[in-house]
Amino acid sequence: MKCSEKTNKQLINELNELQIENAEIKKYIVDMDKKQRQSEERLMVTEERYRSFFENTIVGIYQSSHEGHYIIVNPAFADIFGYDSTEEFLSLVEAPQLYVNKEDRVKSIQQVLRYGVGSFEIQVYRKDGSKIWISNYVRVVRNNDGNIIYFEGMVKDITQRKKAIEELNEYRQHLEEKVVERTLELKTANEKLQLEIIERKRAEKALINQFSQMSTIFDSINALVYVVDMESYEIVFINKYGVDVFGKSILGKKCYKVLQSNQFAPCSFCSNPLLICNWIPQPPYVWEHKNTVNNRWFQCIDRAITWIDGRLVRLEIGFDITERKQMEENLRLSEERFFKAFNFTPASMTIYSLESEKFIEANESCLKMHGYRREEFIGRSVLDLNLWVDIDKHDSFIMHIRKKGIAHNHEIRYYKKSGEISIALLSGIIIELLGEQCILAVKFDITELRQYQKELLRLDRLSLIGVMAAGIAHEIRNPMTTVKGFLQWLGGKKENLQNKEYYDLMIEEINRANSIISEFLSLTGNKTVDLKMQNLNSIIKAIFPLIQADAMVNDIYINLELEEISELLLNEKEIRQLILNLVRNGIEAKPSSEYLTIKTYSDGSEVVLSVQDKGKGIPSDILDKIGTPFLTTKDNGTGLGLATCYSIANRHNASINVNTGPDGTTFYVRFKLSV
Repeated sequence: MKCSEKTNKQLINELNELQIENAEIKKYIVDMDKKQRQSEERLMVTEERYRSFFENTIVGIYQSSHEGHYIIVNPAFADIFGYDSTEEFLSLVEAPQLYVNKEDRVKSIQQVLRYGVGSFEIQVYRKDGSKIWISNYVRVVRNNDGNIIYFEGMVKDITQRKKAIEELNEYRQHLEEKVVERTLELKTANEKLQLEIIERKRAEKALINQFSQMSTIFDSINALVYVVDMESYEIVFINKYGVDVFGKSILGKKCYKVLQSNQFAPCSFCSNPLLICNWIPQPPYVWEHKNTVNNRWFQCIDRAITWIDGRLVRLEIGFDITERKQMEENLRLSEERFFKAFNFTPASMTIYSLESEKFIEANESCLKMHGYRREEFIGRSVLDLNLWVDIDKHDSFIMHIRKKGIAHNHEIRYYKKSGEISIALLSGIIIELLGEQCILAVKFDITELRQYQKELLRLDRLSLIGVMAAGIAHEIRNPMTTVKGFLQWLGGKKENLQNKEYYDLMIEEINRANSIISEFLSLTGNKTVDLKMQNLNSIIKAIFPLIQADAMVNDIYINLELEEISELLLNEKEIRQLILNLVRNGIEAKPSSEYLTIKTYSDGSEVVLSVQDKGKGIPSDILDKIGTPFLTTKDNGTGLGLATCYSIANRHNASINVNTGPDGTTFYVRFKLSV
């Protein structure tokens, strides 16, 4: 029977048979893949269980140097490559000459060096020059210093498996081509059937004349009314309003071509799928749409109905709602502009009632600045939230704005929810909202700006002191060296032995003065340092015994929390000095039997070192001047420890931040990752 003579039922049966064939083929492929994976898993278990039987295993085992010299191989390894004995293999072969593709060896070594182990499938040469496929599982063995001792691996000939996979892929491709070929045949037959149905439906259009009364009713409605075949998308009816709107009769044409612009396929928003379920009409569907032919908005009511000839069609009634939409759009744009201006500005904005003295609105920038949730902030007053550090300035600001109606850039200090004090510029203007006088306030946080200004001033001081130190240190050290030499000479004479302790004391004081000069010299900003790629954790671990011994003397416990971090460009000597200075300050600030925490971690593009103590905190009058040379609160301090830390951080392109309070102080040293 020819394809055109087949019935719908026969076509469906053939399609079902094809689907069954496809399912069986897919099941066969899945089973083959499953069996292959199970075979590989069993092989790996067997290899792991018997790898110790070096001489008897069928798996090739080897050890080789980084350069590719084989140290030891087992008989199976030599046999895989076609050699009669391990001695013959070791005397004739180096690893590089085995690889068909030399890049495979380079990539394999790179991966193993990076991750410690690797598993690869590569093509190699046998002794007779033939090519085979092997699976190579290799790991790197290092000594305690991290240096490579050798590479150790296991090799298996997988040439047959590779061939089987290639044959399976070729068979799968052949089956897929057969499926596509059969599918195209069915698709062609189906398209011919659809064309026959469409021709029959066109012949049935003549029955539309029986709907003259219905047409009269629809023509009297001031709305677009049309009917569309749900399969062919052809318009089978349109009222006078529709003809007037679209300029000509569009009966018999596809709706998406004549009712939309530049549309050559059914619309993505077509309601057809929503109007029927299993070819059963569903309740009416109401929706809104902007027509692309006349740019008018319509509210559409769609419903699937049975046409005169028994086919399902879509009846659509569209009411022009363009004016209403324009009003809604204008209102939306107005609200959107205000919403964006208020809520998405980076500045803190609030609306504050002068009558109730409470906040009635605040944007996200304000809530983020102060650290409150919306429900905690709205409806509360300035006093309720304890926002102002200097409450007298708040009263002065309110008085000023009541008098003049506007205020610009008042510098204030405010509290965050956490208790942290920050600085801001506050401006405001009186507005009327629903008959109530309010203040629209805008606040910009300038805390970082003020900190930058202080830091620049501190750096200028350090630079000046460094220049002075470089100029006078040499002149001071020369006479000190002379004095120290004579004291050592005089202290060694027999007639002065009874006063030796005094000579030793004077020499000790000269050494102390010399160390102060050394610290003083380290403040110079133009000091050159030798920076090398190092790991901060390694430096901390190296000096940890020294830190721990110092802490034990003071009955302090050291808690190390060292996370995995990237290497940095560091000068080890200076970083040691920085860590020891910060730890010493922390130990002296803490009561006995407490913990001092040294922590490292990554924060974005920075590596952070933090030293946290549980002392009483740093007074605010000292905090503003911290890092200034010769500033100290210790009885025997020089005031150069933290100043030296800031200079070292500056030479390492790092920054130091301090967080202090009644529960203790944390110093954060932030190093930028090296590019």
